[in-house]
Amino acid sequence: MMLKKIVLIFMIAFCSNVVLAQTLILSDKTQLKYDDPLLISHAVDTFIFKYKDWSFAHEVVNSKNIYLKVDLSGVERLYLSSIFDEKEREKLPRWLMALSEEQADSFGVKNNNVKRKKIGEADLIAVFGADQAIPHIYLFENLKIHHFVVHGNEKMLSDVINKIGVR
Repeated sequence: MMLKKIVLIFMIAFCSNVVLAQTLILSDKTQLKYDDPLLISHAVDTFIFKYKDWSFAHEVVNSKNIYLKVDLSGVERLYLSSIFDEKEREKLPRWLMALSEEQADSFGVKNNNVKRKKIGEADLIAVFGADQAIPHIYLFENLKIHHFVVHGNEKMLSDVINKIGVR
């Protein structure tokens, strides 16, 4: 009798269209739960999760690769947060302020489309520019910064944000 139940559970789980949640460990303190994608690809430092109608990518920010020939080591946290906050931008040297403002424009940052969330000790900042901009998420942790790019709509962005959590 017990064997029949186990076989039945196995058949239901693997023969139906069940969506299984997986976990990507981001750090010792954070994780990302994600639904079973059609494809997961890993290219250099980026994971790409592809679904039927949308996708998202994750990478750990490398301060030497944010801009070609510009090493932002030591100011990467301030710089990235300044893209979403003009007061933070004022703390930067003029040339970096200009880059931050340009990046904010390309992300479509406006007063009403930046989302902020505290996840344990980490700070999350996201933007969805309804124009042509692609949604971006930055998760600021003590030792690293995560960057997510969502190729989808605002609902997909919210879905990714809501699946980032404490371990």
